[in-house]
Amino acid sequence: MDALEAGDDFIITRNGRPVGELRPIRAERDVATADLKARLARFLAAGSAEQERAELDAAFGADRLDD
Repeated sequence: MDALEAGDDFIITRNGRPVGELRPIRAERDVATADLKARLARFLAAGSAEQERAELDAAFGADRLDD
């Protein structure tokens, strides 16, 4: 667990055959709470949902409802 926490990845095998991976959880995007609050404040003040949606998609990736 120490090595995993330090960032090491592991291949899990059964009888020498790879069956899985064990790797640390990595945040894909770190966004500070203050940044999210500022974005929400701009969104509410500007009333421009399209612009805010484009900024959020750029920061977090496009939201797909068919996932």
